[in-house]
Amino acid sequence: TFRTQHQSSWRDIFAINYLSRLATRVLLPIHSVPAITRPQQLYDAISTVKWARYFPDPNMTLSIDTNSVNDHFPNSLYASQVAKDAICDQLVRERGSRPSVDTQNPSVVLNLYITPDEAVIYYDTSKLPLFKRGYRNHVTEAPLQET
Repeated sequence: TFRTQHQSSWRDIFAINYLSRLATRVLLPIHSVPAITRPQQLYDAISTVKWARYFPDPNMTLSIDTNSVNDHFPNSLYASQVAKDAICDQLVRERGSRPSVDTQNPSVVLNLYITPDEAVIYYDTSKLPLFKRGYRNHVTEAPLQET
């Protein structure tokens, strides 16, 4: 995995998603916290973000992709559920509705990375991996992933 960070406008992010032949996803960092060791710490950290900004429509759906290399969160699905609960609880308190989970075609895709040193939640501006952009008219099975 190669990561790079820099300041970009939404126009730049759109261009990267549209034109990049190297990236598989373009992630926008939303919030990071130092090392977490308990689910409540993750819940509290996720709760500090104003999620209504990312879910302006109450009918929007959500998917959270979590990668954890933290011994305190060996199960990435559990970490995703804690993050989802924090987001949905906040939205229910603020407006009385919550986004549904949709793993196939979500309106909002979030990525959560948990390492021993920090936890970072990202907004996935690509939604689908960029290698699935549909640049081929006829698709055949490849022996290897092409990215």
